[in-house]
Amino acid sequence: MTLSPQEHLEKCREVKRTIESAIDMPCRLGGGGETRRARLLFLASVLQNMSAGSKGAGLSGGVAQENLWREMLADMDVGFSDTPPPGGATKDADYYFKGYPLSHKTLGYNSQSAQLALAWSKNPKEGIQRTEFESSMLILSFRKQRKKSPDQNWNTARQGVHLIPLHILPQIVTEFDDNNKSDSIIKQEYVGQLIAYSQTNSLSVYFDFDYTLGEPYVLSYWRNGRGGAIPK
Repeated sequence: MTLSPQEHLEKCREVKRTIESAIDMPCRLGGGGETRRARLLFLASVLQNMSAGSKGAGLSGGVAQENLWREMLADMDVGFSDTPPPGGATKDADYYFKGYPLSHKTLGYNSQSAQLALAWSKNPKEGIQRTEFESSMLILSFRKQRKKSPDQNWNTARQGVHLIPLHILPQIVTEFDDNNKSDSIIKQEYVGQLIAYSQTNSLSVYFDFDYTLGEPYVLSYWRNGRGGAIPK
């Protein structure tokens, strides 16, 4: 998708406004008058507690949170889709908003090192090699605020949804790090700068995440039975 920097910025603003206006509306699926924000934050807290301390919890927990987020977007029914428009697919897009590609990244509540991976190039060994941005980014951050961090950006980084237009990503992320799972790690320093850009440019939707809310619970597939299965 060939757009100008201003057009990418406007697209991200539209995504932000759409989420902001729909997140406090009642859920369509399930009823009961519960808002999407309330349901998201409660279920996200349960998931966070279920995966805490487990081996591989960072990756598997992130996938679970992303799937929860996708379900909320589907409940909104405002133009989000997993299906790209004809000729409009990008390699790093996780979903699309009215055909506009978005790369989704999640930061967990207990993320000690707030790194993000553009792709898991070493997991498995034949994983995808990717060091170029092709889509704007949406960072879903449950990470608690570090008010005494030596990095000023993390002192002010709030929990919420942060949009970063495509043209800004390579301006901030000028190099990638590597670890045992990926050759395209976005360092914590850069992630803080990305969130700071989003907050400064009114591209963030904030929430207050109570980690303890879901502590006494686990999610049950069995109890929901067939009623928990919905069409793809």
